Amino acid sequence: MFYCQKCATKNKWPDDFYLAQSKGACEVCGKVEVCFDVSSSHLPKPKAVKRVSVQGKAMKTVKVPSTWETDFNNSNATNFRALLFCMIRKADADNLRKLAKGFPAEVEAYKVWMNSGEFPDEVEVEDVS
Repeated sequence: MFYCQKCATKNKWPDDFYLAQSKGACEVCGKVEVCFDVSSSHLPKPKAVKRVSVQGKAMKTVKVPSTWETDFNNSNATNFRALLFCMIRKADADNLRKLAKGFPAEVEAYKVWMNSGEFPDEVEVEDVS
């Protein structure tokens, strides 16, 4: 990561004299000056940022539990999630939109699977909180 003194102070990133420095454009603000050159792995994890979809809706990332893929592939199961995935697979476009209102992560995981052929580890859904 290449960042200037101002961005280091603002984000509470390391700004010690022993860090590698050179003149260039800050990756955060774009200002050209002497910047710190620090591996991103040495910086604290960024705070959660609300993302916005193309439609202007706030989005959030949802981790997909590993059990979902088993439920998705098991059409003979009787647990709720397996039956839900069965209904999602059979739903037409109108009913899929209705299911997405109550089960956005499950429907989005199904859509990712339909497009890529792989079950996702996480999905982006609308943040209604």
